[in-house]
Amino acid sequence: MNKTKLAICMKDLEYQERFVNCFMNHYNHQYELHVFTSQDSLQIINPAEYAVIITGEYSTDQLAKFVERGQILLNLTENIEESKESVEEKITYTEKYQEVYKIAEILERLLAEQTMTQGQLQETAYECIGVYSLNQEVYQMPFVALLGKTLGEKQKVMVLDLQSYSGLGIVAEGMATMGLEDLLSAATTGNYSKSRILECIRHEPLWDYVCPVQNHQCLAEGTQELYETLIGLLVQEIGYQKIIINFGSVFLGKLELMQQCQRIYMLCSKDTGGTWREESFQAEISRQGKEELLQRMRRIEIPSAFNHEINGMTLVEKWSWGPLGELLRQEAERKQNHGATM
Repeated sequence: MNKTKLAICMKDLEYQERFVNCFMNHYNHQYELHVFTSQDSLQIINPAEYAVIITGEYSTDQLAKFVERGQILLNLTENIEESKESVEEKITYTEKYQEVYKIAEILERLLAEQTMTQGQLQETAYECIGVYSLNQEVYQMPFVALLGKTLGEKQKVMVLDLQSYSGLGIVAEGMATMGLEDLLSAATTGNYSKSRILECIRHEPLWDYVCPVQNHQCLAEGTQELYETLIGLLVQEIGYQKIIINFGSVFLGKLELMQQCQRIYMLCSKDTGGTWREESFQAEISRQGKEELLQRMRRIEIPSAFNHEINGMTLVEKWSWGPLGELLRQEAERKQNHGATM
């Protein structure tokens, strides 16, 4: 996946080193961060080489040359109110000591605004991949996370969670509460901006996700057309190449949306328990004349979890280095080598 190049140059070199280590620990899959230790060394770079320059404790006058060159600047400062008094429109000021994800969200908005100003719309070829189960639903979200990690090594991945109470993205204190409800509203009205879309998105290493709904009833109230419009917004405005849909609740046009997926992973257990639900599901597909959908389904046996207290993300790490992770890596590699998509 192509990374966005950033530059950083701060007066406080000790803080700069800590920030770079923390930032790259979380976002090295998305950004390439080049470190400079003085303004003089930064001034000789090609203005078009870096999307944003991260600075710290420099005055507007000291940054004037970069502003004249049209570069986008993000200044991390302890004196935010004082800095805003002399704000230059091409310099964004934010608090120096805050959670790194908040600074990353500001960077996303700056990049979105830059793209909109330049009149660029990303024409991105994308594919949808579904994940579903009728007897192993509890493991859908860990499997989705594992799939996101695997595909995210090469492409930009978005997870769309349509499963009620999946456990994805428990909102931490201080985080924005915008999410899937807001994007569904934007898809309905057509009233949105790229920066507002970004406010509904959170980031994991190698994959992103739309913050899940707070009112789970709205999942069933969505429709195929509405979810397809939402996916179109994410692809066109943000440039996602893989959309992983975690299917759950029944909604109007669910099977039709499944038909838009190039592949659907059907999670099952190693024993035969619960197969009558799958048989009922397959019978419904046949009644609706959608037998081709069955050809896109790939049954995946979920390894037995002997410790039922284990949490989802621990399962992801365990699976990553087991047969399940190896299977997904081999599939991704095989598809890439044959010039096809997974």
